[in-house]
Amino acid sequence: MDLSEIPKKQRLKQKQLDAANARVEERDLVLQEQAQYQSVVGEICKTVGVLSPMGLVRIGDRDWDAISVDGYIPAGQQVVVTGVRGTTLEVANVTAELSGSL
Repeated sequence: MDLSEIPKKQRLKQKQLDAANARVEERDLVLQEQAQYQSVVGEICKTVGVLSPMGLVRIGDRDWDAISVDGYIPAGQQVVVTGVRGTTLEVANVTAELSGSL
């Protein structure tokens, strides 16, 4: 083995370790974001604009992308978060959700 090759191999291994660590950090951020989205399931919020079927809802002081499972919902209506699709909240009209559970 040529001794001049050792530092090159060490640099390569370090680059591979750095890349692996970056992937782990990225995965952790994705998992944290997914947990944040899952944490709002069941929340009641209001539509920021019309959902037809996509639009925005406001939870607290944050606007979230949302898709209505009931189709068109006017602006300012109360909706309940029923699920998550990636980074989009699934929402249902509160009155439709309540009448469906009776």
